[in-house]
Amino acid sequence: MGDGTTVTCGLGTPYPTGAETASPDCGHVYDRASANHIPGGGAWPINATTTWTVTWSGGGRAGIQVVQLSSSGELLVGELHVLNRAEER
Repeated sequence: MGDGTTVTCGLGTPYPTGAETASPDCGHVYDRASANHIPGGGAWPINATTTWTVTWSGGGRAGIQVVQLSSSGELLVGELHVLNRAEER
C-alpha cells in the first residue's frame, strides 16, 4: 500500500454503490496524508495484484489455470483538519 502495509483479501463482499462506509472485509486506512509521508510530499506508491484460479473441464479433459494480474499507481491521500469550539453564552 506504499506505507509498508500488505492487505490480503478473500472473496469479499460486494460494495454497495454510493456507500460511505469502510469495506466490511477488506480495506486499508492511511494514518498520514500523502503530502506528509516523505519530505517535500508526494503520492503513496501502490501496487495491486489479483490472482484467479480457474478450474475447467470439457471435451474429456480438465485442468487448472492460474491467472495473475498486477497494476501499479500512485494515490493522493488528503486530510481535513476540523476544530470544534463551544460558543460562550
